[in-house]
Amino acid sequence: MTRIGPSERDREARRLAAFASIAAGLAHSEDLERALSQALRSTLDALDLEAGGIYLLDEGSGELRATEHHFGLPPDYPPAVARFRRGEAPIGRALDAVRPVVVPDIAAIADAREATRQSGLRSVVFVPLYARGRAVGMMPVGAYAVRPFAEDEVELLAAVGGMLGAAIDNARLVQRSRRHLAQVQALWEIDKAIVEERDLTEIFGTIARAASRLSGGEAVIVLLDGNEDVQVAGGERLRALELLGDPPTLAGTPLAQYLARAAPTSVRLGHDDDGRRAIVVPLAAGGRTLGGLVVVESSSAAWEEADLTTLGTLGRRAAVALTKAGARQAEERRAGQLALLAGASEIAASTLDVDALLGAIARYVQRSFGYYSVSVYLVRPDAREAYLVGASGGAASAMPKGHRMAFGHGIIGWVAEHGEHILASDVRREPRFLPSSLTATLSELAVPVRLTGQVVAVLNVESDRVDAFDEGDVVALDGIAAQVGSAIQNARLFDEKVRALRNLEILQEITNVLNSELELDVLLERIARRSVEAVRPAQMGAVLLYDGESLRVRSSFGYLQPAALGVVRLAFHEGLPGSVFVSGHGRLVGSGSGERRRPVRHRAFREAAGNIDPRSALCVPIALPQEKLGVLLLESTTGSDDFEIDDLRFAATLAAQAAIAIGNALRLQRMVEMDRQRQEYLSNVSHELRSPLTVIQGYLEALADGGGEGDQAAHYLRVAQEQTQRLGRMIDEVLHVSQLEQGMAQRHLAWAPVSLADTVRNVLQTHRQEAGVKGLRLSSAISAEVPVLAGDERLLQGLVFHLVENAVKFTPPGGRVEVGLEANSDEVVLRVQDDGIGIGPEFHERIFEKFFMVDAGPSKAHAGAGIGLFLVKEVVAIHGGAIRVESAPGQGALFEVRLPLRPSD
Repeated sequence: MTRIGPSERDREARRLAAFASIAAGLAHSEDLERALSQALRSTLDALDLEAGGIYLLDEGSGELRATEHHFGLPPDYPPAVARFRRGEAPIGRALDAVRPVVVPDIAAIADAREATRQSGLRSVVFVPLYARGRAVGMMPVGAYAVRPFAEDEVELLAAVGGMLGAAIDNARLVQRSRRHLAQVQALWEIDKAIVEERDLTEIFGTIARAASRLSGGEAVIVLLDGNEDVQVAGGERLRALELLGDPPTLAGTPLAQYLARAAPTSVRLGHDDDGRRAIVVPLAAGGRTLGGLVVVESSSAAWEEADLTTLGTLGRRAAVALTKAGARQAEERRAGQLALLAGASEIAASTLDVDALLGAIARYVQRSFGYYSVSVYLVRPDAREAYLVGASGGAASAMPKGHRMAFGHGIIGWVAEHGEHILASDVRREPRFLPSSLTATLSELAVPVRLTGQVVAVLNVESDRVDAFDEGDVVALDGIAAQVGSAIQNARLFDEKVRALRNLEILQEITNVLNSELELDVLLERIARRSVEAVRPAQMGAVLLYDGESLRVRSSFGYLQPAALGVVRLAFHEGLPGSVFVSGHGRLVGSGSGERRRPVRHRAFREAAGNIDPRSALCVPIALPQEKLGVLLLESTTGSDDFEIDDLRFAATLAAQAAIAIGNALRLQRMVEMDRQRQEYLSNVSHELRSPLTVIQGYLEALADGGGEGDQAAHYLRVAQEQTQRLGRMIDEVLHVSQLEQGMAQRHLAWAPVSLADTVRNVLQTHRQEAGVKGLRLSSAISAEVPVLAGDERLLQGLVFHLVENAVKFTPPGGRVEVGLEANSDEVVLRVQDDGIGIGPEFHERIFEKFFMVDAGPSKAHAGAGIGLFLVKEVVAIHGGAIRVESAPGQGALFEVRLPLRPSD
């Protein structure tokens, strides 16, 4: 009988306490570095380990790099193992693993670094730190002596790795968001300087400082004069001459040659891989290059693609500033047009609300020139249409907001599609003109608003006079369009970053809440509620988990009749949740085109929503790297296209965090269930052992007191012997379970030719007396042609014994038990059938689980410890066979075992 000593319980309590402490520390600490250090220390203490450290995966180089978080290591050891490439040494290979990798003796690994061998470390576990299906780091922990690691210890390390990975990933997301906000702020300051028409030197200085600050390098702005001589215009002149030389060159090539190129150029300044780089961004306007933004990488910088994009944006700002300066200096520009541009710029700088901006622009243009009608349409390339956002004059009264113009329809639709302006001096002679409710229109001018080469809006003005517009108006509206495009970009960028920051805050809050709860049902309720609250278009949502057969609704929020969802059972590919679960990819559905189509729905969802069909929905998978758990479904009844792709991405991030929390809760649930089964097993074994001991003790005491003589004494001894044999079999069963779990039984098999027919006859003879006492008919049908098979005779005898014992035990008096044995060309078939109490279909798989009993609990009617059929299944598996059961309550049971005559290679 296995007992759990106080020390083992203390260790389990320490591990659970450490797990809770780590979860609480990550959830509440604002200092990630401190939380990581505390998590490492708690993990080592909980598992009685002596050393450990944390490595982070460098997103640029893909290397594992050591952090300052390490304990129990010699002082000279961390610098010797500071970096590892993916696939290098055990730690580099473990980076591609999903679960922790246990190395029993690191000193015995051939490609382990010499410093590792000399450190004295022996047993090591490499724990991948995972987030959103990818590794973000590694936590090696170990001891200075060879020691085993139990499965529950590995599970604890896996859970800790998941929590640390999520915390590191969230911290990086927050860092990126802050960086993006810094970019928005810099662009805002530059645009403000441009809009305020500050001195060009001051604007270039602002741009150069922003480029240096955002890229981590040193930046200067240079201009080309008529002779293509390069002059420093922004940044510190002396420092620029140090970086570029006089005349300016990069890697021996004149800077002017790089400026002549249309696209930004990356120049390697050194000859080795560690050499610094320079980025040259041409300042182009009007089809010619005016200068360039040059940024030289510092020794500590590591540029990403986003940095290059930012530098390109700053270069365009410098070009805009230069162009505006030239425009201000051009005497041929009309004063009214300049005033119009300045006014539009002020409006563009006054708000980050796109709708408010375009409405103000339309009113300003209409008021300044007295146009009959002014309208601004935003372009949706995916839908191939433009829709009205801002209007003044006739368009404000005749056109509803949101009025749509398809690509190619009318002047506005043509400009939106082709990106070229149209000046119609007389719309009656313009074939692209489309008559509307604005019947007084006689001339029309529409110009595109471009952003990064794409048309994002159309500025349209109409007049009730013929020949109301000329090329000067085209130039003026083009200038306004440029300001509108810049303002739209700023507004969208600002809105995107604010939304990203808000989502990160929500995600952090939800992560903290989820990591603080390990009760599965409570956790699922929180996931459903928080997801609906976090994704703004969502009005209701549900969490569906896979139970091995179908997707079931485990929690919901926002439905009027949530009880109706209790009947939902979705098979693979059934409806939106089923298809998302199988594909592993989130989807949007609605009434639009492409993926936005009406989903195949379960009637229960409509009933739960108050008999209203949701008009749009999104669904994302809830999955761990090694296991699909279910899906998160969010729905809305208000609009057909309420959800956007950003909502889908954010919901997917929420689902990834939820998967980690659900996985932790399921692991805890399994641990609790295993502990319950263990306690129940100990209680059953204690009870079963006590019964034969009581009988033996009673008869021996009778003999010791002089009771019983002759035949009676022999009877007493025979009963005591039978109970002793029964006790021995029970102890053997317990030992067999332990040996199977440890793999000892498989390593010490005594393979030999076995006559299964003789084995069956011997087992039947053993049970005839018990069957006779109960009045059972115990019969057999053994074919004479059954050959011997290769196997372990002791294990096969136990297999037959347990099947016959169960049949006799669960068959009521007067019943029958039949044992059949036959053979075909390559296998032996054993059947044990009875007409006993039977087994419900829902238990056909579970009866083979260790410790499981259909008739469990203190008041059970039949003796047993719940390990007989577990041993049968294991013995069948060892011999490469198969077992199945046919049974129903009250209809008896049939167990069929098929064993190959020869073991497979």
